[in-house]
Amino acid sequence: DTKADNDGGTVFDPQMRRFIEDNTRPLQTPARWSPAPLPFEGSTFNPALKIQKGGVMVLAMRHAGRRARVRVEQGATLSEILLTTENVAVFRVSGPVLANSLKVDGVSIDLPGAASAEHTLC
Repeated sequence: DTKADNDGGTVFDPQMRRFIEDNTRPLQTPARWSPAPLPFEGSTFNPALKIQKGGVMVLAMRHAGRRARVRVEQGATLSEILLTTENVAVFRVSGPVLANSLKVDGVSIDLPGAASAEHTLC
């Protein structure tokens, strides 16, 4: 079920490789991030792939082998963005998400710096 011995296990078997290639091709753009309309959701089974959506990228998972997910939606006001995580230990936000105040899993986060900065959150 893998291409070679010790190549990463079933995450990199031929079926998963095809799935990843087929479903990530549109996300591979020269830009660091592309704006996504709210609400949107980014998910990954393998953070090593460095897939990013709308300025949100999962860097580490709490439990390997399970899907990690970040949902981004509008808050109660136009300037508030809500991020809800599932199985995410560490993630990075940049670009359009930072143009607003953030609330991650119900906790308000005050991030210093301009919207063009990147911030890693645990």
